[in-house]
Amino acid sequence: MYIIIKKINPWSSIAMRLLYLIVGALSMFTLFIKNIPVKTEPISVVQQVMLQEVTKDDLPNVINKFTTPDAVKCMALNIYHEARSEPIVSKLAIADVVLNRTKDVRSPDTVCDVVYESLKDTPGYIYNAKCQFSWYCDGKSDAPKEDAAWQEALNLAKNILVDSYGRGISEGATHYHRYDIRPPAWTKNKEVVLVGRIGAHIFYRWQ
Repeated sequence: MYIIIKKINPWSSIAMRLLYLIVGALSMFTLFIKNIPVKTEPISVVQQVMLQEVTKDDLPNVINKFTTPDAVKCMALNIYHEARSEPIVSKLAIADVVLNRTKDVRSPDTVCDVVYESLKDTPGYIYNAKCQFSWYCDGKSDAPKEDAAWQEALNLAKNILVDSYGRGISEGATHYHRYDIRPPAWTKNKEVVLVGRIGAHIFYRWQ
């Protein structure tokens, strides 16, 4: 009878134990990582812009004159006064009209100039009720009084100017009026065609 004795390498045994320990530690670490909550929501362009001081050159993919702080304020004021009680889609349509007018040669080429477009006398005083947007020369204060509506108008203005959010929603409209008033004389102009109604306004565009 023969007895076979297998020689065991002590270093091999130690190496295997170390390997088991490393694999176990990696498994525990992977489990720990999986349980850590991770915020996956991307930061929008508007949020990124608000984190730093913005200059015209910071936004190379957007027309510079549309992205100045003054443009945001002018746009927000127009959204606020023209559509603060309406749904977001209506507010965006109002903002879209302003941008469409900046691209037409028959209208000023900056947001603020479009919003404040008006008929003035020789000394430069604005004629009452002779503005592109009536709220600007209706004799009342233009300062926003409803905080929530003003904040929403500011946010929408930043979104459409910086991120093009809602851009094109009015299908190229350059004019509008409320649905519950007599159509203004300009609606009979052959250069103006009907687009349709969004919210409380009927929209038209230059041909």
